[in-house]
Order: sequence, then C-alpha cells, then structure tokens
Amino acid sequence: MAARSAYRIVQVSAATGLALLVVAFAVCMTTSQASLQIVAAGLAAIGTAVSAYVGATSLTVWNRALSQFNLFDLQPLIIRQLAAAREVLDKFESPERHDAGLERIIATRPSTKAG
Repeated sequence: MAARSAYRIVQVSAATGLALLVVAFAVCMTTSQASLQIVAAGLAAIGTAVSAYVGATSLTVWNRALSQFNLFDLQPLIIRQLAAAREVLDKFESPERHDAGLERIIATRPSTKAG
C-alpha cells in the first residue's frame, strides 16, 4: 500500500512539475512584458524545485517500502534454513558438538537485509 501510494505521488509530482514548466514557458513566449516573464520564470523554477523534492522524497519512501516487502518475502526462507540447520544439529550425539554448531548458526545467521 505504501509503495503504491508513494509511486502515485511521484507520478503526480512529475506531471505537475512538467505542466508548470510548460505553462511558464507559454507565458514567457506569449507576453511582451518583462516583469511578467520574470515572475513566470521564477514561479516555474520554484515549482520545479518543490516538485523535484516531493518526487525524490516519495521515491525514497517507495524504495523503503519495497525493501520491507522483500524482507517479508524472505522470512519463510530464513525460517526453513534455520529449521534445516536445527534438524542437522539434532542428529549430533555429542552435546558439545551440538552446542558448538548452535553457536555457529547463531553467529552466522542468514542475512535479513533486503536488496
């Protein structure tokens, strides 16, 4: 849900920034008043900067949401890996080897970082 809404915000922000640039360009080309051209150009620059900031922020949120989804998808794999390792450890007859293996699994647990 967060990824979808963040991506939608990026699209709207980009479209708004482009529309503002086109309107400002049209105003600058059709008017002969220098003051109106300067105001239109200034507003276009400010609007473009705000649009770029909103778009970049939304893309960051989108990337974080996708990373969380990837972690969620990896969880069953990690659980299966740990269960398989536990089954192997249970076959050890020596409690010392069992404990050493368990410590090694804990020390080298599967990565939960997405990406």
